[in-house]
Amino acid sequence: MKNKRLIIAGFLSVVVIGVILALIFVKPTTVTVLYANGQMGLATNKKLDKIEVDNQEVILYQTVLGEIELCYESLYLDNDYNNLIILNQNKILPLQASTEKFGSFVQNKVKILGLNIVDGLLSIEFKSGKKTSDNYNTFTLRNIFLKINNEEIWSNEFGKDEYYNENLNFGENDQNPDMRFNYRLSHVLTFSVNKDLLDGYGALLEENSLKESFEVKYQNKAVTFANESLVNVECNLEEGEIISETKRLEIAKDDSVTSLTIKMDGVLIPNNLLFSKNAWASGNHVLEIQATNKHGYQKTQLIDFTLDLVTVNPTEINYDIYQIGVTDGLYGGIDQIGVKTNELHELTGSLDEAYLLIPYCEYPVITFVVEKDSKTFFSWTGIVPQGRTAFMQIYNFAKDTWETVSTKFAIGDETIQLGFDYQGLSDYEKENKIYFRISSAFTDYSKILTTHQIFHWTDIQYIVRLLTASAPESFMYRRAKQCLENVVQYIIAEYQNNNLAYLAYTGDMVQQQTWGIEGEWENFIDFVIEPLLAENIPLGVSSGNHDVGGVSSYQNDGANALDDALTYEYFHKYVGESLFKDLPYYGGSFENNRSHYDLITVNGHEFLFLYLGWGSSSRFVHVSSKDIAWAKGILEQYPDKTVVLATHEYMGNKGKRSVTGNTVYNELVKKYPNIQFVISGHINGSSYLIDEIDDNGDGINDRRILQILTNFQEEESLFGASFLRTFGFDFVNNYLHLNIYSPFFKDYDIFVNENHEYVKTSAEFYYAFDLNKGGYGLKTDYFG
Repeated sequence: MKNKRLIIAGFLSVVVIGVILALIFVKPTTVTVLYANGQMGLATNKKLDKIEVDNQEVILYQTVLGEIELCYESLYLDNDYNNLIILNQNKILPLQASTEKFGSFVQNKVKILGLNIVDGLLSIEFKSGKKTSDNYNTFTLRNIFLKINNEEIWSNEFGKDEYYNENLNFGENDQNPDMRFNYRLSHVLTFSVNKDLLDGYGALLEENSLKESFEVKYQNKAVTFANESLVNVECNLEEGEIISETKRLEIAKDDSVTSLTIKMDGVLIPNNLLFSKNAWASGNHVLEIQATNKHGYQKTQLIDFTLDLVTVNPTEINYDIYQIGVTDGLYGGIDQIGVKTNELHELTGSLDEAYLLIPYCEYPVITFVVEKDSKTFFSWTGIVPQGRTAFMQIYNFAKDTWETVSTKFAIGDETIQLGFDYQGLSDYEKENKIYFRISSAFTDYSKILTTHQIFHWTDIQYIVRLLTASAPESFMYRRAKQCLENVVQYIIAEYQNNNLAYLAYTGDMVQQQTWGIEGEWENFIDFVIEPLLAENIPLGVSSGNHDVGGVSSYQNDGANALDDALTYEYFHKYVGESLFKDLPYYGGSFENNRSHYDLITVNGHEFLFLYLGWGSSSRFVHVSSKDIAWAKGILEQYPDKTVVLATHEYMGNKGKRSVTGNTVYNELVKKYPNIQFVISGHINGSSYLIDEIDDNGDGINDRRILQILTNFQEEESLFGASFLRTFGFDFVNNYLHLNIYSPFFKDYDIFVNENHEYVKTSAEFYYAFDLNKGGYGLKTDYFG
């Protein structure tokens, strides 16, 4: 009996010890919810027979718990484009460069949930995207791998041993394969992860199917989790609400929201904005709320609402008016508000009788500095061009910033009312003054639709030289010939499709002046000028230094030679006045087309293209005084035309004018209000400069001058000169869309050797310009 008890006791001891050891060495089952980069999922350390989320069974797979890194190197990856990473044909993430360092590869890392690995496999698509226009980003990726527990996992298609530093090229599918080899819109890579790195089981969850909390059942357990994917933002405005009494906008968020932006009618506004029936913008409005939480989830909410009609009762108040005139952007503080004027005082209390006009530009603006009295609410009435948003701002001295407090989108030529009640808050006062300003802006560039174009082409002398110097039908001959033909045929096609109004060419048609050998000139005529004129393409040309002997191989002073050392003999022979004089748009010339002008009408807007040929009456200035003197006469003859000044040299490649450019600017551009644009080549690169000019000396800027260089003759193996500068005109929204495009490469993006930041900024952009000659960007009728 005693032995039996000992046996039982021993057995029980073994059981107890086994249980203790099991508790020590056998891990309990854990189930957690993981979040990263806008994704969520279940994760468990054990394979479970069954697991449910809100009574719906979830199928688990073997995976990696926690976060992993997607690593890649990029070249010319532009964050302004909507480039994408797509995980398992489902989850979309932005494909971006960690720094915009163009010209060299950049190392990048993206954290993603390991739960994207399904039974050891992960598919990732890398995809080129667009900006607001139709062109796709052209870029290169290489050395793409996953990093899991410090171990690199390369793709099945591009393993490290064979494909280290091997390029994957992205961009339009139909690019010229001779110059852009194997470019695709997207590449799909698959990654196989070793089993020893798969440390658990899990499944991604669709956050849209879950409530604020959800229940997970497994192994006879039920656990409730909070849904942290929700972006918790609440607004006190309802869709379709009509507000007839004073109300404060209140948008509440919890601590998980890390980013919150609020727009009304496309313009940023502050939270807790007061809508006071004493003064507001009557009519329909769109409120846009964008929020992001700590896990990368985003939420966008649009709310249409109406501010009821409020009648403005004109009152006499004391204020000063300040104007700055045309400008590229709104000034930051109150020390740049412009010149004090008093034109509007006579309008106070007399609505719809007269207007004060601010010229058209990106941000036409007028500032009112109000003397403080008992009145705390103020209204503005006026008109802004169709498609723009008018907005009122007040200066917050406590925050040292302008706050937008009233907005209204202009549907037509309707009178708009803006208003705000600052309720006497001291934050908005300084030295008994309150600062208001009114402006208008175009807020959605995706709505710009260009219907007419002008092209600028320049400096193709290297391509012409290559064509001329190469043996007929040799590889280089065929490539140069193809390049010129591609560009010319593209120009012809755009003209025949009614998309092109004019082509401006600004010099360097040939590389070298060689007496008795005229092959380069003949090829320029045969492959460029004659095919274009045969199809009635309106075009004009000016000379460059290579065209008239301004090179050191012709005379010792090279580009700095004075007029007497230059020769216009071949220029006159091949592209002199006789070639153009009978064309209907040809205006006239100076010294046999050395300089000339063309008259072009685009959709009713009258342009004058004024060409200044290469020459020099003083050293280092490459436009002669006699050409400038002739140009002054033409500018005085046509004061109402929009003048585009076209010359070989003007802008440098870092946003500043050259010595020649400064001379032309001071002698012509500053003095003649009809000059609105300057285009040039000569210097390799691309950049632009916008100057505001006060034409009448009253301290208010009357016009802006867009001065732009576009010349890629030394880029892309000398075929960069195939890139055209395109000016697209949107006559509805009064905007220009400037871009570059090469019909030879069939690409909008160019790879340059230096000054990448200037090329990026100037390659594609939008520019406000009064194409319809409405004469204003802001009409003020009343403020008070």
